[in-house]
Amino acid sequence: MAELRVIPSVFGASVSFRAEASSPACEAAVLGRVAELASRAEASFLCVRPSSRSFSSWVAVVYFGSESVAAEFSAELSFRCGFPFCIVRPAGEWFLVSVPVVVAEVPAVPGGLPCLYLSF
Repeated sequence: MAELRVIPSVFGASVSFRAEASSPACEAAVLGRVAELASRAEASFLCVRPSSRSFSSWVAVVYFGSESVAAEFSAELSFRCGFPFCIVRPAGEWFLVSVPVVVAEVPAVPGGLPCLYLSF
């Protein structure tokens, strides 16, 4: 398990995050499959980050410039992966689709969260 400390400049206090790999019994989406489908759907970015609300402990957040394209991607991924909970939400000019994913290993990142950003 990686113990990470982040010091937010807004709050002035340190915050600790604990990030663990997904459980071996977890049936979340495989990250490579999500990235492949996101690329086909013409997503702009994909971010993988820890999530305390995800049953797999991790989510892939896929960024789209169009709400309708994000909704289509969410519906297709839900159908292909067999789960109905890919959330679409607006964030500024972007529409984000959050997908629970399996992460096998967590690298320790001093002073920050373990994240991965992909640009398509």
